[in-house]
Amino acid sequence: MKNEPEVPEAPEALCLCSGQGSIQAKIRPGVWIPGIRSLHVYEETWKIAANPVVCSKDVLQSVTKLRRRSLRGNVFTIGYVEEKAECSRVEILVFTRCRNVYVIRLRFVNEESAGCIGHVRAFSSGIFPSWFPLNFVFSSILFFVPFYDMGQNAKWINILKSQMTIPIDVVESGRKC
Repeated sequence: MKNEPEVPEAPEALCLCSGQGSIQAKIRPGVWIPGIRSLHVYEETWKIAANPVVCSKDVLQSVTKLRRRSLRGNVFTIGYVEEKAECSRVEILVFTRCRNVYVIRLRFVNEESAGCIGHVRAFSSGIFPSWFPLNFVFSSILFFVPFYDMGQNAKWINILKSQMTIPIDVVESGRKC
């Protein structure tokens, strides 16, 4: 019988990081300028054969699974949930190992035929990590400084998709201005 190695539980974001990161995620200085934000925004459109409430519940279960396993110090947390029959919204905050804050916004809209369309957008919230004192202030002051996400936003969406149980057809993906 094979003994499987025990996977350590994912760490929590520190209080300072969690508080400042949440503020920076709400302010979102990293996406204020259209031309610059395309460097660190990644979007996908999904076609799903389920209603919006089922989709949002599956996303919440996926984040719960991700919270239980270690992702090399990366932490997924739920920022906002709104479940309605015609449209559901979920916002996920991702704290990296260095405590940079990424936001994944999912919006599931009922389609007139069967199923729904999912609009997924992942972006970097600002240039400074959440452990940096007053990071949201400095990120807001330096909002015009361009920075590149090195493909991290696409990675976060793929990690989330890998944990979801409902089948997803990606209709469109890529960076948009």
